[in-house]
Amino acid sequence: MGKRLIAPLVAVLVTVGVLCGCAPKKSTDLAPDPRIWFIESYDHGTITVKNDGKTYKATCEGHRNLLPDQLVYDAAPSFPCYMAIGEVGASIQPTTLDSDFHGQLLFMGKGFGGSLILRRQDTIETFTVTSVMKTSR
Repeated sequence: MGKRLIAPLVAVLVTVGVLCGCAPKKSTDLAPDPRIWFIESYDHGTITVKNDGKTYKATCEGHRNLLPDQLVYDAAPSFPCYMAIGEVGASIQPTTLDSDFHGQLLFMGKGFGGSLILRRQDTIETFTVTSVMKTSR
């Protein structure tokens, strides 16, 4: 008698699982953190990123591997900007005065002269901003 009850029970559980799994899901109403940088695209050396209600388009200046105590522009650049290419669609932590560049985290922010930087450990990519547009949040 136990075997006859298992089949209907499994059918009911599968039906409930399918119906509940197909129910519409509501997204949260929380606004994204405006400090986070979102890499929207990278196309032939041009990156598009969003941050704090603005969309930036910028051209890759190259990536540099820094030596200890070396300034960014003292290192010769190489192309393309591999980190940016690999992070398209990702949200990136903003650089702050407390950013720890010794860990594996990736940081993005504004650099010298209004440029954009993307940095992980001793690897840094720099971008020349070509346009900034205000975007709706």
